[in-house]
Amino acid sequence: HTAASGTKMEAKQVVGLVYGQAPEADIDKLPYSGGDLSAAVKRIHGRYPTLKPWLDQGVVGNAPSGFIVLRDDSRRDELRELIRQENFDRALLYTQATVAVGHGTDNLNAWLPYASYTFGEEWIGQAPKGWWILDEKTGWQRKP
Repeated sequence: HTAASGTKMEAKQVVGLVYGQAPEADIDKLPYSGGDLSAAVKRIHGRYPTLKPWLDQGVVGNAPSGFIVLRDDSRRDELRELIRQENFDRALLYTQATVAVGHGTDNLNAWLPYASYTFGEEWIGQAPKGWWILDEKTGWQRKP
């Protein structure tokens, strides 16, 4: 695989595992599983049942950058730690996915945005209709 196709394949599979709540053992079958990458995916997978109701309610949404964003400021204090943990693990996942496809040295900072936006496309693309997406140009949009 090329780095681009490997990143896209990993993103599609990781998001499918998380949203589908596949058995945790399936995480170890990912093409680039192991180490910090698998640990981050396992935490994201385990946290998803707690995060999903907030996504369903539209209190938080996905951004194209691959991160969760608070949509309802009145819930900031209540959700600060959940969002922090989720985004920390997503950042670790994107970093480890970048390393796994061969861009972990001098190319890390150049490839990292590609990885995070590739995962962002999958978080948004595989999300159910009705979830909220932070469009970087037009603001919040509900997925049709």
